[in-house]
Amino acid sequence: MLAPLTNADLESKIKAVLPNARIMFGDSSHLAVKEDWITGDLYNYFERWLDAMRVDGWDTHFDCDDFATLFRMVAQGSLNSSKQSHALKGQALAIGEMWYKNDRGGHAICVTICEEGVVKFLEPQSGEMVCLDTSELQSCWHVRF
Repeated sequence: MLAPLTNADLESKIKAVLPNARIMFGDSSHLAVKEDWITGDLYNYFERWLDAMRVDGWDTHFDCDDFATLFRMVAQGSLNSSKQSHALKGQALAIGEMWYKNDRGGHAICVTICEEGVVKFLEPQSGEMVCLDTSELQSCWHVRF
């Protein structure tokens, strides 16, 4: 496991990719994560939460920002419930929610810092890592870790 990222470290990495985003932090240090864990074990765990809540897809009462928020919270909950969490130095995982504009209007997904130090984007409605184009990256107005 890598050393935790400070808020300044995290903000620097995010601003390099999302220069117009306002970034909010709820914790003072964050742990980078493995991409295959996010799209594998963590996403499977997230799907069990969705099933338990009877969420079977996008709905006007459970839309993109709700998926992004819940994914971030489930990820943090998985860290808290880990038998190794007492040995980890970061307070939170480097998984956040982000809002940006795409060709359909506003949209929310998750942003993460992977162990390689790379900023990646997860569509929590599908469990897939996605690429954003330049205009989408520039349009991001809000990130919350």
